[in-house]
Amino acid sequence: MKKQKLNIVTIIAMVFTFTFAGTAQPTNVAAKSSKITVTYTLKKNNKKFAKKKVKLAKKGATVIKGLRKAWKVKGKTSPGLGFMVTGIKGKNQNTSKGIYWTYKLNGKFANKGVSSQKVHNKDRVVFNLAK
Repeated sequence: MKKQKLNIVTIIAMVFTFTFAGTAQPTNVAAKSSKITVTYTLKKNNKKFAKKKVKLAKKGATVIKGLRKAWKVKGKTSPGLGFMVTGIKGKNQNTSKGIYWTYKLNGKFANKGVSSQKVHNKDRVVFNLAK
């Protein structure tokens, strides 16, 4: 009799194990790893006036995508150069006075345009409007 009860308990335990083993809620690990966070800072004459952390899809993340997600951006497309930023958050460059938007990526002047420069998790992008 004890052996029969033990077999029944074992069978019930196995049924619960196999029934509920596949129903665990999926973790959001894949979704988290597909996003990156990039910090954008805006300066005018090297004085900070705005800063935002932007979450972007890891795939195809470029400087301009994050910038556009954070603020209203004006610009123009130049053949061979891609998109050129002419205004951010209502502050526009003035070509007659030699005032332009430039940017640094992780403390270094970028060697690519904003539409082709890729960004990665925890990158820091600083735009400066100055001579």
